[in-house]
Amino acid sequence: MKSRRLLLLLGCLVAIVLVAVLAACGEDESATSAGPATSAGPATSAGPATSSGPATSAGPATTAAAEVPRSILGCPQGPPSQGTPQYGGTLVVLHRQVPSNIGAFWGTTGFADVQHCRYALENLVGLDEQGEPCPQLATSWDVDEAAKTLTFHLREGVKFQDGTDFNAEAVKWNLGNWQDRTKSTKHDLDAVTAIDVLDPYTVRLTFSEYDPRFVQSLSSSSAGKMVSPTAYEAMGEKEFALHPVGTGPFKFESYEPDVSLKFTKFEDYWQEGLPYLDAVEVRFIADPMVALTAFKNGEGHVLYDVSASAAQELAAAGNTIDNRVQAIWAISGDTGSPECPYSKQEVREGIAYALDMPTIVNGVYSGFMPVTNQLAIEGMMAYNPDIVGHPYDVEKAKQLLSKNGITPETPWDTILSYVAGQSEDELFTIMQEYLAEVGVNITLNPLQFPAFKQKNSQGFKNELIVLGLSYNPLEMRYSTTLKANLSEDATAFVDIKTPEEFNIVYRQMLAASDPVEIERLYEELNKMAVDDFCLCAPFMGKYGLIAKAPQVHDFGLCTVVTAEFLPERAWLSE
Repeated sequence: MKSRRLLLLLGCLVAIVLVAVLAACGEDESATSAGPATSAGPATSAGPATSSGPATSAGPATTAAAEVPRSILGCPQGPPSQGTPQYGGTLVVLHRQVPSNIGAFWGTTGFADVQHCRYALENLVGLDEQGEPCPQLATSWDVDEAAKTLTFHLREGVKFQDGTDFNAEAVKWNLGNWQDRTKSTKHDLDAVTAIDVLDPYTVRLTFSEYDPRFVQSLSSSSAGKMVSPTAYEAMGEKEFALHPVGTGPFKFESYEPDVSLKFTKFEDYWQEGLPYLDAVEVRFIADPMVALTAFKNGEGHVLYDVSASAAQELAAAGNTIDNRVQAIWAISGDTGSPECPYSKQEVREGIAYALDMPTIVNGVYSGFMPVTNQLAIEGMMAYNPDIVGHPYDVEKAKQLLSKNGITPETPWDTILSYVAGQSEDELFTIMQEYLAEVGVNITLNPLQFPAFKQKNSQGFKNELIVLGLSYNPLEMRYSTTLKANLSEDATAFVDIKTPEEFNIVYRQMLAASDPVEIERLYEELNKMAVDDFCLCAPFMGKYGLIAKAPQVHDFGLCTVVTAEFLPERAWLSE
């Protein structure tokens, strides 16, 4: 155990050097805003790629154009680079997570599904650089709060990839179908009581109670994605789940399970002259070392989910490393079952004090992941400098746990579930060692994301779980992520029961309209969750690391938000 901790401490020192090295590499012109909290972690771009990257076998651009069109859509990654885009080529993305549902979004979806579908599908609304809703398939919208209505004005002349029209009837079908198929769960359309077609390109939604955050939710929620009703009816749900038909710049070509997902240029795409690429191919490689080798051998232009050590190596070779906070991670568990030790606050605090989070996190992630003692990181919404948290104190941990009968001689044997990953397996193995020292023996339960999602939504009685508070100011407001994951309304992490004192402030936050008051309530809820009730033990902001080769330009996947990027802007240079 002592040798493990010495290695972790050495890792922390390496992390400091690593950040300096990456910062010295410069900044890529196509990733000017790689995350909402650039001071919370290493440099957001590891430098422009000038000397290495995939060979031409991965599909270089073939035709240059002096004057080319630009996408008219707003994008959270900001404006495109100043270079002149070139037409042609196949962009190859190396990804670990295979699709489970990229078409029938009213069903269960995995984390990567919203990324894989974006080449073919578009939303009613998008997100701009400030994270505010902006036109996409809807050109504008009118809100009448008195009448509790929201009226969308739709883009005309848009075709689905099966040749049918995108219009008001299609929007009504999509929203209505999504609403009908999710009746048994809480969702964004809960308060919608009517969906009316006013004319071929105007749709009105009526609410029982209007939520001003509703429009923004359609940019990141499955409910905002528009698919072809005709194609769905022809295929049926099973086939359509892996054969998306939308209005996007690329048309689904094929999916070979565990091998590849291919899209080709949609020739009738509504933005004339776009996209630049001929095709996009997502190749699935589950083994991270095999994927890394393939990227270095020129078999792909983009490598998704890069480890911290690999990111350092690839940055030094001249590739760009983008990072973006995806979630706040915390240790939590079943607080609602009286028979579960974790339902007692002293046990929760004991577990929190038992973990030396800065040493563990920096040792595993080499400084790429920001350590935090709360449900936010500095610079982000809801960050509260008054939060004390539970700094490492093993004697205090033992004292609190022993008062509840938990000691190394009389341990609590339980399970810890989390989303599997190479670095994550190492992270939680180290935590397992720390907790064993104070009498909490955990059996690790690594799961793929769909299985983890099912686990946290169906229950984890008498167990521990990693709370992943999906959180990005541009796509998930603090109110949205709390509502879904840590509240009396939660549809995920359902066995984390919040006390009434927390619920009262939560309701005040949902009802508030003044931005200053909302932020104050966010900070209060953050403090209550950590200091007052220890509902969880936060330990880091989870960053997604993506490597991009030198010839990749304006490909915004996960540069700022999870999946709201504009693939029609991506291009490859020679």
